[in-house]
Amino acid sequence: MTRNGRLLTVLGSALLATLTAALLPRELEWRVEDQLVRTFRSGALRSTTVTIVAIDDRTLEGVAANEAHRLEFGDWPYDRTLWGRVVLHLGKLGARAVVLDGTLEGRRDDGAGDENLAEALRTPGALPFFAGLSTTAIALLLPADAPLRTPLTLDGVTPRALDRLDRHDAQGATTSRIPLRPQPPSAALATAVTRWGLLDAEADDDGVLRRTTFARGDENGPWPTLALAVASHLTKTTPRLTPGALTVGDRTVPLGGAATARLDYGGRLLERFDTLSLFHVIDDLGNTPPTLPRERFEGRVIVLAGFALGTADVRATPFERSTPGVVKHATELDALLGTGSFLRATPTWFTLLFAAVLGGLTSFLVTRSRRAIIELGVPTGFALAVFFVAGALLKTTALLLSPLALVVGPLLAGALSAVANRVSVSKDKDLLRDTFGRYMERQLVDQLVDGKDLRALDAKVEDITVFFSDIKGFSAFSEALRDKPEVLKRVLNVYLTRVTKVLFDEGACIDKYIGDAVVALFGAPVPMKDHAGRACLAALRVQEALRELNAEFAKEGLPDVSTRIGLNTDALLVGNFGSEQLTDYTAIGDGMNLAARLEAANKAFGTSILVGPETARRVHGVVEVRELDSVRVAGKQEIIPVFEVMGRAGHLTPTQLRLRDLYAQALEAWRQRKPAEATRLLDAALQLVPDDGPSLALRVRSESAQWEPVSLIDPIRNLKK
Repeated sequence: MTRNGRLLTVLGSALLATLTAALLPRELEWRVEDQLVRTFRSGALRSTTVTIVAIDDRTLEGVAANEAHRLEFGDWPYDRTLWGRVVLHLGKLGARAVVLDGTLEGRRDDGAGDENLAEALRTPGALPFFAGLSTTAIALLLPADAPLRTPLTLDGVTPRALDRLDRHDAQGATTSRIPLRPQPPSAALATAVTRWGLLDAEADDDGVLRRTTFARGDENGPWPTLALAVASHLTKTTPRLTPGALTVGDRTVPLGGAATARLDYGGRLLERFDTLSLFHVIDDLGNTPPTLPRERFEGRVIVLAGFALGTADVRATPFERSTPGVVKHATELDALLGTGSFLRATPTWFTLLFAAVLGGLTSFLVTRSRRAIIELGVPTGFALAVFFVAGALLKTTALLLSPLALVVGPLLAGALSAVANRVSVSKDKDLLRDTFGRYMERQLVDQLVDGKDLRALDAKVEDITVFFSDIKGFSAFSEALRDKPEVLKRVLNVYLTRVTKVLFDEGACIDKYIGDAVVALFGAPVPMKDHAGRACLAALRVQEALRELNAEFAKEGLPDVSTRIGLNTDALLVGNFGSEQLTDYTAIGDGMNLAARLEAANKAFGTSILVGPETARRVHGVVEVRELDSVRVAGKQEIIPVFEVMGRAGHLTPTQLRLRDLYAQALEAWRQRKPAEATRLLDAALQLVPDDGPSLALRVRSESAQWEPVSLIDPIRNLKK
């Protein structure tokens, strides 16, 4: 690729990454951000500032079952006298304040409950009591440096003022007027409740609670959230709202647009906050002094909240798909008063700039090399690095990067650059030899180089034999050399070199190496009429080569290397498969899978070379085989015979010939369900060759009368056991 072409590709990749970051669906970004938060922001400290008293099923059932409680407080919603008694009782337990996660709208019956609650709240030494107002308000962006005025009562609020809210944009222009119809509480409660705050859920479009808007306004001025009203009173300060920040007491909260901050849940609701049933408090009302554990209340803000069906709104957070709505107010309150915090989101301009830089850098690195490992590794590495760097920042500083745009940007830039590489690749002879000479027979490489005809690699159905091999016990082998990686590397390289040489000599095409495993094709891309026989001869030669290799290893004190081989002949789809960035000449089909299963089945039969029935049929006169058993392929009803390659044709010893004959008789007796006869014949075979794996395996089956065919499980696991 020319210098100008590379520069254009880098700039185009940077632009593509930037546009992608700007156009990604917000809902998709939220999901990725939620995953980041769940991964790196869970496990926050349990709050020591907020305790939740839950109106749960235990409360509803307990009050309904207790005649005295039911007469005094009624059925849900309970008489407001209860809240007054609860406030006074929690004061005796050392609580700091009581917050009702709900409204006191309207009046009940004759209003006696309101009067009793108001009287309790006016009792000298009574705890501050806070309650909510529900609205359908839309956020108001307040003027710079405007103090946040918290209305303490509803006196002087006209119906006109309560009926409308103005929505403002960033320049202060009114864009719409939204109806606001909260029902004012009774006059007694309007002056007795310490402060009021808004209870808006503020869910995003996908229904998840992620943020809070601290202030919304009407003609009477800005109204705070319930948590901000509580924090303002308890810190004895007037919150100040300035562009980008909210100050409450000694805390400054970074804000996004419209007085909004991102909530930092830190885990599930019950993981973050101490929670107990309201019924325990009701049961303790008559006790003087209270018997509830004082440490659960002393110095804490107590939030009364509905948990039972019909008493609570159910919400979703990044950590929970269904949880009581109090999670928002408790989290916000703990962040304003306790050990909690708010997340800080990076601005949009930073995300776009960062995406452009990553896209350009990815393209620069990819276009400097045409190697597939670079084309795939650089964008993937950047994408993973961005995610984990974003996670580290989130975990340590509560800074929330938008990870999706920064992950997708490098991937798209890498893809664009890889395409540019492919377009500019020169199809010269050296490149073809370097690419194909590593795994193809030289004859085909020369053909491709001379004719520059890649149609030989097009996908088509070919009659071939597949070769699978794997080192026996490689896990234990590698574990023994774990502390000697260089030795393990040399052993593996020497092993693969010896095996590959034998396969090349027999005309194989190396499909792939998978660690210590070797996959090869006989009969493609170079046609062979005798590919089944050549594959079997190659398998025998591999075993001979390994015996020589093990003799060399023994002199160096290294462990033996033995391999299992599976061969199968079938009509398979062969050709170049993959992406535009990376292709692989391979075969696809059930026959490929069966070869892999046969390789793994050697372990069960105690053999080293197993072949399928079609391969065994074609190699008469080339190698000697013996039928071992009939097996069922996993996931299919098909039952097929499997065969062991014993040696070259005409080269079996008298002992081997006698062993094969005895085993064949035993197998026939076994199939006729004559276990005693089969066992007798197998014992005779084992007297000849005591360690004959197939005889030992069949004898076990004969003794236990296992008549069902052996099931060949799928050992591929990405073509590697």
